[in-house]
Amino acid sequence: MEDATHTKEGAKLEKNRDNSDFEASKLRTETSGQQSMSQTTECLTTGDTQNLESASIAAGFVRVKYDAVWKGSATDFMHENPGVQNVFYKTASELAIAAELLEASGAAPVAEDDKVAGNVAARIVMNDVDFLVVSKSGKQAGGQVSVEDDFCIVTEFDPVQWSLNYYAQSPSILPTSDSPLHHAVLHAASQFGWSEAPYASLHGHALESSDEAERLGIPCSTKETLFSTPDDMHELLSLVKEHPYPADRIYVRKGHGFLVLGKTVAEAVETFKAQVVPYIAQ
Repeated sequence: MEDATHTKEGAKLEKNRDNSDFEASKLRTETSGQQSMSQTTECLTTGDTQNLESASIAAGFVRVKYDAVWKGSATDFMHENPGVQNVFYKTASELAIAAELLEASGAAPVAEDDKVAGNVAARIVMNDVDFLVVSKSGKQAGGQVSVEDDFCIVTEFDPVQWSLNYYAQSPSILPTSDSPLHHAVLHAASQFGWSEAPYASLHGHALESSDEAERLGIPCSTKETLFSTPDDMHELLSLVKEHPYPADRIYVRKGHGFLVLGKTVAEAVETFKAQVVPYIAQ
């Protein structure tokens, strides 16, 4: 996976384009997108023990708040991009193990809709193809994670239109609601001039408060935002811009959970085991 996903060509993105997309997306949030998201947020009532995400799910709001365009099955994607099949299945298999670990350790608990609150992603760059493998939205708790049934391939994300193109077994399967977060952070290296680029990210909810982050010495955002929204993505990007990877590899989004980054899935898993699991076990 490392040779396939960490090519120099893959790391060289168009920095000016990234920055312009980031600013355009921020403008969209401040104009047409902001009103609908604000109205949703205003409908939620939160207390000391319930954050915006929990309140949103409990109130029955949808998890996925971006437009998702299904382009076909994973098999279709392999036919369109010969040569990536082995890397895809290897990466998805590693992510499946990571997702099971998040759930088994308690880092990805069951949310108010009885589905898992946690997800995983990896970026693959090879043969002039650049895409993400992400876990699906709304996995049921328990059971083995299936490469065929529980993962999606995200080929394009537009932060201005707040939409993405993806491949999955069927159009009823959607990528994780946090796909914008994974896409943004796994493409942030060129945007912010990091010395290294992360290619894997793990997201869970065992750490989601500023107090917890402070005790563990982990960077934490100061603003709580509704998940799967432009505001949420921008808060994460502001956080990682201030605390660049790889000097920092774990980040806490206030009220939304933690994100662990790594150059490979295995590296992200090792960081999770070393720094997050011992805290959960306390």
